[in-house]
Amino acid sequence: MSQPATGRRLVATDRRILILASQALGGLAVEPLYVLVDTAIVGRLGVAQLGGLALAATVLTFVTAGCNFLSYGTTQR
Repeated sequence: MSQPATGRRLVATDRRILILASQALGGLAVEPLYVLVDTAIVGRLGVAQLGGLALAATVLTFVTAGCNFLSYGTTQR
């Protein structure tokens, strides 16, 4: 017995959703990993440098979160 056309279409739709979701997850995971590696490197330099990085990382996190919010909130797909 063959599946109805709607079943095949649902599988294709699920595949597209999975591809888009995996790309979005990858994009969301990059920024915290960047901050983590940056902190590990700058942490060896000194306290003042680490304090500067903490401020910069906070700003970067808020800007990235704002851009992600606008990107996901205004995309119609």
